[in-house]
Amino acid sequence: MNKLFLLFLLFLNISVAKADPIKDLYVEIMPEQLRLDYPNETYKSFKVHLLDSYKNFPPLASILNQNIVPFSGVKKVSGNIKYVLIFPKAYKYDVAFENGEYVFKVRINLKKPTANDVVYFTELVKLAEKEWNDYRIGMDFGYRFQFDIEPDVKKAHYSVNILNSTRGPYDTNWGRDWDGPTVAHEVGHMMGLGDEYETLSSTMDCLPDSKMCDQDGYLMKHHYYFILRRLLK
Repeated sequence: MNKLFLLFLLFLNISVAKADPIKDLYVEIMPEQLRLDYPNETYKSFKVHLLDSYKNFPPLASILNQNIVPFSGVKKVSGNIKYVLIFPKAYKYDVAFENGEYVFKVRINLKKPTANDVVYFTELVKLAEKEWNDYRIGMDFGYRFQFDIEPDVKKAHYSVNILNSTRGPYDTNWGRDWDGPTVAHEVGHMMGLGDEYETLSSTMDCLPDSKMCDQDGYLMKHHYYFILRRLLK
């Protein structure tokens, strides 16, 4: 009996030692059918967001209102992500607690815009804002996203050049040929999400339906998770 008990304890210890919280998180936030049908692409779309200077990756189930440290006024969030999986690129945004909900705010300044640029990009950031709000995942607290064109560069999180056509980067150049889904993708970078595709070669080795894989994709649970986790201490 004692030998059996010792063997059981040994097995238990080995099992605990092999526990992998990142793998558990992957299973929790990535849809099961996608993990089965597209295992490599699903994992790629998950793991790129781990390359973040903010290293707290708690279970999604622990992101509860009771675990969010209360604050008043505005909480400034900043860090860096790995751009093209190599270069650190900054992200920054504000979180305010207003009318009982958390508001994630990104303000973008346009450098030397024309009057048409201001009108056009104001429309695009509001389309992006709507997209981010329409696909929100349910939590036990209220939250929403607010994206604005900010004329005062000192109040903006980012200041970008306006070009007729460009691929970015998100914090430097925006293009007049962009649309709402493209801006929704780029603002994702501004809130600390990485590109899920192979950036240098543009190989689509990720989930094609994912917004951070393809700008015409949609926002998924993992995109919100990697932002909402920063509400925790």
